Amino acid sequence: MNRVVRVLGVSMLVSLGMAGWLFAAQADTGSKDMILESSKIMGLEVYNQSDHNMKLGAIDNLLISAHTGQVLYGVVDTGVGGRIIAVPWKAFQIGSGDNEKILLLNKTKDDLAKAPTIDVNNLPDFSKSDFSNSVDNFFGVQTSVDHAGVSGLTANQLILFADRLADLNVYNRSDIDSRLGNVDNLLINVTNGELLFALVDTGIGGKNVLVPWTAFHLQKAVDENQYWLTLNKTQDELKNAPGVDTDQVASVASDAKMQQELANFFGVRTVARPKQ
Repeated sequence: MNRVVRVLGVSMLVSLGMAGWLFAAQADTGSKDMILESSKIMGLEVYNQSDHNMKLGAIDNLLISAHTGQVLYGVVDTGVGGRIIAVPWKAFQIGSGDNEKILLLNKTKDDLAKAPTIDVNNLPDFSKSDFSNSVDNFFGVQTSVDHAGVSGLTANQLILFADRLADLNVYNRSDIDSRLGNVDNLLINVTNGELLFALVDTGIGGKNVLVPWTAFHLQKAVDENQYWLTLNKTQDELKNAPGVDTDQVASVASDAKMQQELANFFGVRTVARPKQ
């Protein structure tokens, strides 16, 4: 492993509250937070906001700012000629269809045929505002993209796909040879698109731990497209961390008491940082 690294203290902007997937018969415009694993967000179908019989596509991936912990875009496969588009997360509403989780857009199929496309193998230059402005203008929202980058890392080095973030190794911050586990999933507040926790498989007797995103540092090899996360914890200390059943991660992540317990254990003031 290349030891020459750039280090970024990762933070989140998030608003917490009651959580869990709750759906109305139509778009839910209430303020209830809904927390779900990133693996379950992938594949969510997208429908027209007014006509739930008009399928617009499905979520193929998420583009997340590793610095702020904010989901910037849902990458939607429209199912039409391989057409892939990036939809600002703020443009989605949450609804239901046949008792299944779905996302809603105030756009039709004909509208999306005119939407800016995205090449997932060759992402746009996020250091410039051209792409974000064109997408925001099309969907009528405003997405906060840090075009300048942070701590020597460019915008494109900080905006990563969810499935990549959900597959990073985790190491002790002081001893990079001490591997603590690997990220198995991400816990995201779907209501506002904010990343709250990473589910880490510690490899210790099958123990899984929810780690606040604020507790991580993201590290990148200078000359390689290689990332990992570090924690200010040792493997022995992680043995005492509150464990979680993988079938219960969303409900555990939604519990305010558990959020504070995890924040205390990992030495962060809270799993969230107040909006500024």
